[in-house]
Amino acid sequence: WDLGVVLHISELAEMTPSSGPRAEYVRYNVPAELESHIKIINTICEPTPADLERAVREIVSCRAILSMSLHGLVIAETYGIPCAWFRDSGKSETSFVDLQDGSARVDHRLRDYYLGKGSRKLLTFGQSRSKQTNWERALRDIQDTWTPTSRDTDRLLDAFPLPLSVSDQYEVRPLTLAAAATLPL
Repeated sequence: WDLGVVLHISELAEMTPSSGPRAEYVRYNVPAELESHIKIINTICEPTPADLERAVREIVSCRAILSMSLHGLVIAETYGIPCAWFRDSGKSETSFVDLQDGSARVDHRLRDYYLGKGSRKLLTFGQSRSKQTNWERALRDIQDTWTPTSRDTDRLLDAFPLPLSVSDQYEVRPLTLAAAATLPL
């Protein structure tokens, strides 16, 4: 797929893995000529490893991601897929949110995730839910504007409160019974 559009669970018509967006959300309408290029993605899945893997594979099958869902953005960023937050206001326009501006209207989980990765701004594509999305512009803007976030895991590993089960070279260390007995419960 050229573009995957990840729905937030609040936008689903039903809380089922096969549900699409609510009918009144015009911004998710995909014209017939683009149906083979744009995939609307529902991330609800059965609580099994196989279904979770299926959901991740659906997202990573896309060249770019536009997402209302934090999960969609995290997966896209993890796999280096260009992505943007699909803001629910605007007129098919790209902008950046200053994540350090406490008054900026952005979900606190998005703010925490991106600031935690060292990003000070969040790429967004805005479109009112009641208006048609300019899909070509969304794809072009994401591909032209997105930059990957930091992948430095040293700070995360240094802050981890328990003994690491991997070495600095990411080779698996055996966890002995004696070592396991020292872990706090």
